[in-house]
Amino acid sequence: MDQVWAIGGYVWPEFKLHAPVALNHWQDMQTAFPEFQLLLVAGDRVLALANAVPLALDAPLTDLPGGGVEWAVLESLGQFAARRAPDTLVGVQVVVAPDSQGSGLS
Repeated sequence: MDQVWAIGGYVWPEFKLHAPVALNHWQDMQTAFPEFQLLLVAGDRVLALANAVPLALDAPLTDLPGGGVEWAVLESLGQFAARRAPDTLVGVQVVVAPDSQGSGLS
């Protein structure tokens, strides 16, 4: 996990590392949706990571509410607790380690 946090810390600006949704619900997202939390590993090195959450959407993509990823994570966790069947996958982040960028991994 140290490598995962280091990759995110390199890519995201400091203010994003203190976002309330990420701080308060990151582990919830990992626990509820482990199948959508991915690592690309070579040997003992993490080369890239991807995180996503499933959602049930009742409206066209053009009518999504404001709030972006933060809204999607909270909505997804609420729907999970309510056992609502998802029909959409929302990408939260895809990050490639600095020394692997430009190598075609993305």
